[in-house]
Amino acid sequence: MKAVPFTFEIDSPNFIPSTYDNHIQRRLSSMQGQYLDQDTYASLLAEADPLLYEVYELQRPTLPGELLHGISIVHPGKIGSRYYMTKAIFTKFWRRARCIIA
Repeated sequence: MKAVPFTFEIDSPNFIPSTYDNHIQRRLSSMQGQYLDQDTYASLLAEADPLLYEVYELQRPTLPGELLHGISIVHPGKIGSRYYMTKAIFTKFWRRARCIIA
């Protein structure tokens, strides 16, 4: 984790930050129960375990008011009629500022 102030750049066309603390890769197998069409989910998982999305986390102090941020990249694809999606954001620090830009 870097001290304040901190900066990073986002390259184009990949949109990967120039610096990050954690890189998370979520595959189909990690999304059990997240899609309505479980039959299609199971069928696709039997064939392959594609990468659905990635998160590049930039850590900040775990204090109220800190702005958690990172870059999420959702890859193209569908499970039945639903496009790939991310898991919900869970945190024990609910008094933090948030901004989601899609």
